[in-house]
Parts: sequence; structure tokens; C-alpha cells
Amino acid sequence: MSTQTIISPYKERIPELWDAYHGQIKAVSVSDKYIKNDSLFVSVCLEAGESMFLVLPTRKTFYMKIPAYKIESEEVLSLDNQWDVYFMPKLGKPFPVKEFALKDFSVSSDMRIKYFSGTAMYKKSIQMNLNTSSKNKKVWLDLGELDDIAEVRINGEEAGVLWYPPYRIEITEWIREGENDLEVFVTNNWANCLIGDEQFPADFVWGEDRGKEMGRAIKAFPEWFVKRRSRPSKERKTFFIWSYHRKNSPLQPAGLKGPIRICIQNVLEDD
Repeated sequence: MSTQTIISPYKERIPELWDAYHGQIKAVSVSDKYIKNDSLFVSVCLEAGESMFLVLPTRKTFYMKIPAYKIESEEVLSLDNQWDVYFMPKLGKPFPVKEFALKDFSVSSDMRIKYFSGTAMYKKSIQMNLNTSSKNKKVWLDLGELDDIAEVRINGEEAGVLWYPPYRIEITEWIREGENDLEVFVTNNWANCLIGDEQFPADFVWGEDRGKEMGRAIKAFPEWFVKRRSRPSKERKTFFIWSYHRKNSPLQPAGLKGPIRICIQNVLEDD
């Protein structure tokens, strides 16, 4: 987390923070702005990888802005125990894994997981004590580290998509007192599946290998492909005319690694 101080000569204007990632416009807290020597100073606190536009409207705005607030207290709940995960490969049959510990798929000893490419659904039921007598409460879900993109669902409702760090989303609207169903769909790219295929003999002939940077092409379309016959290899899932991957190519990080936390904040709006 870092704090940036921005100076503007437009001291009479009311600054706003425009968050393009979440599609939100946020008011700037009173404590984060002050005037000195005819200049307006605004402090903006950013998470790692986060960015904002600071906008100084020329006239009073009437569109919806999220009010600035101060955090009076915060309770953090860790969800780093085991999850039920349903693996849905892009090519191949889905399979469940019960009580799966959060870790990088690429370090798994299970070949189905190690070379997995597709979407994995993490599911867990959680008990929440929100003390609903307090209206000024915000609840956040922090997924920690993941690769490559995630969709969050709370009690069957879509809460949002996270594709860039910080992988953190407000879930106040969807979370409820008592039992809640939390689902996180994490999708990775093709690379690990392609490397997994290279663990098995090719059912076609490679042409000249131009090295790591240039890759290699198939020498010709195999007969089984041209004549639309069944593929000889039962292990390989993909077929490309050009590839940059080898048997020993490094695998890419995949899946949800956490740490996963739920943060319950008691807040006070900053007027």
C-alpha cells in the first residue's frame, strides 16, 4: 500500500476519485485534502497494483458518488482452510476434489491438476455474525493471490469479476447474517495444458525447432487429421500447427493461493 500526494492549483474545486476498474466514483475524505498557499493538496492511498483518476469537476456534479468514510474498527476472518473444488477443464471431463488446500495448481502431484487449464470452482459455506444492529458496516472479500481471473458469487448471486490485483471486492450487498454460500470461479490460460500434452509422444511430426523464442511448427498435417479419423493419441488434448512449449517448459502459476480473508468494517461517513 502506498500514499500519493497530488497538488492542484484549483483550490475551489471538489476532488473526486474515479475508479475505472470497479466503475465507481468516490468522494475524497475531508481528512485527505487541505489547502495551503492557494493550492489544493489531495492524498490518495493505493493498494499494490491499484490506480485512480483524480478528477476536479468545473461545476457541481449530481451523479452518484460513493461517500468517503473512515474505518472505526475492523474484524478479519481467515478462510484459509480447505475448500471443495470442482475442476472444469476446457478440454476433458470435469472432476471434483474434496477438502482441497489452497495452493498453486502447478506444484500438485496430481497430473490432472498440475497441467490443468480451464475454470475451477472453489466452494465453501461460511457462518457470519454481522451484528446487524449497526447500519454503517462494510464487508469485503480479499482473495489474496490468484491466477488468472476470478468471478465471485455469494448465495448464488454474481458479486463481481476480478482480473487484476488487488483481488478484493466489497460484498456487503450480498452477504447475510448466518450461513452463506461462497463460490469463487478461477480461470487460467492454456499454457499448462499445452505443456502437459508435451509429456506424451506426438501423433504428428514436428518440423525444424527454431528455439525457445521462435518455436516450432508441425512438418505437415497428419493423416488422421486430413482424413478426419480418430486421433491416435488418447492422452493429448490439444492440436496446434505452431507451438512454443516443450516438455520441460516452466509451468505458469494457476489457481487460488490466498490468503483469503473476509474483512468486516464499522465505518463512519466523512462529511
